[in-house]
Amino acid sequence: MTQHFDVAVVGGQTSGIVAAALLAKRGRRVALFDHGEHTAFYRRKGLRLPLLPSLIPAFETSPVVQKVHGELGLSPDLRTSTAALKPSFQAVTPTHRIDIAADRAELLAELGQEFPALKDAVATFLERVSAIDAEISTFLAAAPALPQRGFFDRLRHRRILSSIAHLDQTVTKAELASLIPADHPLVDLFLTPLAFFAHLDTETPSLFAAARLIARYFNGVVGFNDRLGGMNAALWRAAKQAGVEIFRGAVVKSVTVSGARLTAATVDGVKGSVTADYFVGNTYGPFSEVLPQCRAQARYAIQEQAVRPSRSLMVLNLVVRKEVIPTSMAGAVFLLNGRRQPRGDDGVDPPLFVERFPARRGEPGPVRGTDTIEDVDHEVLCVACPVATAEVSRSPERLAVLKQQMIERVGRLVPFLRKYLIDASLPTETSSWDVESGDVAGRVDPWMLHPLFDPPARPMLGIAAQSTTTPFTNLFHCGYDVVPGLGIEGEYLAGIYAADLVTLRAKRNVKR
Repeated sequence: MTQHFDVAVVGGQTSGIVAAALLAKRGRRVALFDHGEHTAFYRRKGLRLPLLPSLIPAFETSPVVQKVHGELGLSPDLRTSTAALKPSFQAVTPTHRIDIAADRAELLAELGQEFPALKDAVATFLERVSAIDAEISTFLAAAPALPQRGFFDRLRHRRILSSIAHLDQTVTKAELASLIPADHPLVDLFLTPLAFFAHLDTETPSLFAAARLIARYFNGVVGFNDRLGGMNAALWRAAKQAGVEIFRGAVVKSVTVSGARLTAATVDGVKGSVTADYFVGNTYGPFSEVLPQCRAQARYAIQEQAVRPSRSLMVLNLVVRKEVIPTSMAGAVFLLNGRRQPRGDDGVDPPLFVERFPARRGEPGPVRGTDTIEDVDHEVLCVACPVATAEVSRSPERLAVLKQQMIERVGRLVPFLRKYLIDASLPTETSSWDVESGDVAGRVDPWMLHPLFDPPARPMLGIAAQSTTTPFTNLFHCGYDVVPGLGIEGEYLAGIYAADLVTLRAKRNVKR
C-alpha cells in the first residue's frame, strides 16, 4: 500500500514543525515523520529530566514569530500556556547579582544601581539597540530567503540588502561598542545570551546578530506551563490542528530517487511506501545520509558538510533538595562567575546557563508519555556550558572534569549544594538512562540538539549560512544551520523559507 502526500517533512527540529504546519494551513496534505527525534527529556531513576534548557523571548518582540503564530492561529493557545517571567533572568558575576527586567525603566534602574558610572552610557546603548532592532524587523519583513542563492538573487534584491549593509560588521568594530569599555562585565552580560541561544560559534558576532538578540532577550521572556515540552509542544499541537499527519517515532530508512527528484520513502513503522511531491529535510544529522548515492546526493552532502557544528552545549542535570535553592534565585540564571584570567594550561571559564525545573516522576510507560507526578521535595537545575564537541565527547575523563567544575561553579550560587545534591547526570551519557528510554537513546544524539556552527565562509550578515534549496529539485533543506545567527527566530525563518519555496515551486509546476 502506498500513501501519497503533497509534502513529506522528515525530522524533529522546530523549523520543520513550523514548515509542516504552515504548509498544511495553506491547504497541502502534509506528513511529518519525526525520524525518532521528537523528545524533550530523558528518564533517569524515575525522573523526567530535560535534554536542554531554554529561554524563549516574548513573542511580541519578533514580527517573524508573530506572523507564524497569526497564520497558525496559535496565539490563543500561547496566551493560556505561557506567562512572562519576572525577572526575565538573572546574571551573576563575581561581584554582582543583577535582575534583568522586561520593563526598560526597571532595567535601567537596576543597572544604574549596580554600575552607576555607566548609567547614562547604558541608557544610550539600549536606545541604539532598539533603533537597530527596528531596522532589522523592517528588513526581515521584506527580505527574501537568506542566504541568497546566487548572483541573480543578489542582483534582484540588491536594494533591500544594501539598506542593511551597515549592520554587516562585527559588533566590536561598531560605534555601539564604544559606549561600554570592552573589558567591563556589562559586555559579557549583554552578549552572553548569544552563546547559548544562537547557533553560531563566534566570539565576534555581527552587529546585526548582536543587536537583534540583545533586543529580544532584554525585552522580556516567557515560561511555559509545560516546562519540559516548551515551545515545541505548542508547535506540535498547532501542526496537528492544521491537519498535519504526524508519525511519531517513524524513522525514514531509505529514499528512492529518480534523476534529481525524490520520489518515495521507506519508513519504519509505516506499512508500504510513502510518496510525496516535495520533501523537506529537517533531521539533526545529515539528511544526505538517508539518500542513495548519486551525483545530486554527493553535491548535497558537500553542501551539508560545508556548515558543520564545531561546538555544542554540554548539559548537566542536578537533582537537589528543594530547600537548598536560595529564595532570591530566578528561574533562569547566567553564571558569569568563573575565572576571567588563564591559569596554567586552563583558559578562562566559559559562562554557564542554569534553568530551574520542577522534578517530575513519569508514570510507567514510554518515555514520550505525558502523565507525570510532581516530586514536591526536589527540584532540577539544568546547567549548560558551550564546549568543543570533538574534544569533549570522545574523552570520558574530560567530561568528568567538566562535570565537577560545573557543579563547583553552581555551588557558588547555591550554598551547601553538594550536601543536598541527590543526583547529577549528563544527557550525553545515554547508558545511564532508564531502560524505557532506550528507544529514544538510539535515535537522538544529545550533542546535536543545540549545535554551534563555524562555517568556513563568513555567514551573510553574520546570521545566515545554509541555503534552503538543494541539488534535488523537490527537496528543501530546513534546520538550525539556515539562519543560525538568530536562534529561535532563525528557526522560524528557516521554516517560513521552506514553506514559501514549496508553495512557490508547486505554483510554478501547476502553471506548466
